[in-house]
Amino acid sequence: MWSAERYRDASWAPDGTRLVAVWGHDEVESDLVLLEPGREDHEVLLGTPQAELYPAWSPDGRRIAFRTQDGSDADLGDIHT
Repeated sequence: MWSAERYRDASWAPDGTRLVAVWGHDEVESDLVLLEPGREDHEVLLGTPQAELYPAWSPDGRRIAFRTQDGSDADLGDIHT
């Protein structure tokens, strides 16, 4: 099962079937991952050299907004699910 110490900033999809979370050790190296109940592993949605933080689902569950951090530079991003 998922180890809570490896995931943070989790957000359930509006339909309650999936969970997006930040996976990583700190705000320097972290990735957005998708977790589904019943699966022991996660799917990496976005893995870049930047840190992806604070994911949030759109109300219709089709997009995930998040913040990126690269040193002192921060930006917003979104991906289709």
